[in-house]
Amino acid sequence: MEITLKHLSNQSMAGISGEWTDAGKQRPVLEGIVELSGIMGPLDEVHNGVLEMQFTGEAEGALEKELKGLSVQAGELDVMFDNSARGVFGCLESNALLAETPEEKAMCEKLKSIIFPKQTGIVKMTYWEESGEAKLLEGRLNEDLRKDLRSIPCLGGNLEQAVDKFIVAGNDLGNVESKRVRLAEQDSDKETVTRSDTLKARHKWMRVVSAFLNVLEIAEIDEKTTTNILQPLMTAVEKSKPDDKTPAEPTAPTS
Repeated sequence: MEITLKHLSNQSMAGISGEWTDAGKQRPVLEGIVELSGIMGPLDEVHNGVLEMQFTGEAEGALEKELKGLSVQAGELDVMFDNSARGVFGCLESNALLAETPEEKAMCEKLKSIIFPKQTGIVKMTYWEESGEAKLLEGRLNEDLRKDLRSIPCLGGNLEQAVDKFIVAGNDLGNVESKRVRLAEQDSDKETVTRSDTLKARHKWMRVVSAFLNVLEIAEIDEKTTTNILQPLMTAVEKSKPDDKTPAEPTAPTS
């Protein structure tokens, strides 16, 4: 089940898992589904985690302002990376369908498999993962592959330029995240720990909820029940979708 969780705010995360873990809401339904029995404990844990690990700093000094500015910059780069990756993936798929010869179709399919080994999963990665994927992709693209990309036109030029755009965005994203982590370590001891714990709680929540969704997908329940269970999540995800002017909620750095 492909649902992007990284743009959800901390408040949305708490609200979603609260719907699932509250005995007065959906918990009785979930506990009645055999396949979900093993995930309720971890779901309780991550729900409590996002409740307990909220950052509540009061004073906003120069360092705090810079950290917030870096978070905004990272969000903007993430949007650029995701949009460029989606555009290149869609362009290669469209050209494969429109190819007039088997050779043209094979070229598009080959490029897609090399650039996107995880298919569209590339846009669901954390900031660190997107940065790492950009570096790996840069190493995979030899001159022959770049020549093929240059032969495919798109708005703004050709696919080589479009691919380079999200490689640059990924590399810049890694640099911004590195700087953000270094600055966070310079913050006061209390604030640093709180910020770090908040980001770790977000990351753990996303992992457990992803597992929950995967189990839900194979559970033997009717469509209406599934829709009711997913309703709070789908509503929040729809509202959290970023556009070019709305930076993403920062995700936890991987360790």
